[in-house]
Amino acid sequence: MNNQEQNSRLLREGGQAFFGAVTASLSHEINNVMAIIGELSGLLGDLTAGAAPDRPLKPERITSIACRVTDQVTRGKRLVKRLNRFAHTVDHPVASLKLGETMELITTICRRFADLVKAELQADFPDGELVIENSAFGLMQAVHLCIERSLAAAPDGGNRVTASFAATDDGCRITVTSELPPPEDERTTERLAYLDLLMAELGGRADVTPQRFTLFLPRARADRQAIV
Repeated sequence: MNNQEQNSRLLREGGQAFFGAVTASLSHEINNVMAIIGELSGLLGDLTAGAAPDRPLKPERITSIACRVTDQVTRGKRLVKRLNRFAHTVDHPVASLKLGETMELITTICRRFADLVKAELQADFPDGELVIENSAFGLMQAVHLCIERSLAAAPDGGNRVTASFAATDDGCRITVTSELPPPEDERTTERLAYLDLLMAELGGRADVTPQRFTLFLPRARADRQAIV
């Protein structure tokens, strides 16, 4: 296997792992919603089964349960929409992307990963619209990698990670900063090597310092035509 074939295999396997991790996370949240609705349905059933002439149903309790069910349905719809948007990022190798929307999607997805390690993930996005032509899936994978390594700095909590982006003369700059540096271990070394490979595929480059990941991307990929 030559280097090109090996790199293609690494990118394919890395993309599959990223897709699986995000899908598992979102489906877990959707399952939580269904579990809560099931519990509320059971509670409502218990209340109606226990009702009697001398123990009438209290309207305020029914209203409270109904409101909680509505809240969970709204939450579930929001999660399904998020999952659907993510799934469609693989539709086209290159597309015209509204960077703000793409960054909002991946940072929102990553907040659950931050919650799991009791970290704070902030988004500091500029006003206005910035459009680039690239792979939405690849871009999100690169940002996720930077956030994931930043969150690994404090697996027991206490870290704050901030994602931001800005326009440059020839494209854009995406930055992920962390109050604490990622661990200097084999996993970080492997992920940084993969980040370089991924950024090369996106036509950009990554600059990494102990507490900052900076991704530079062109305004348009030169190798492929974008789907608008």
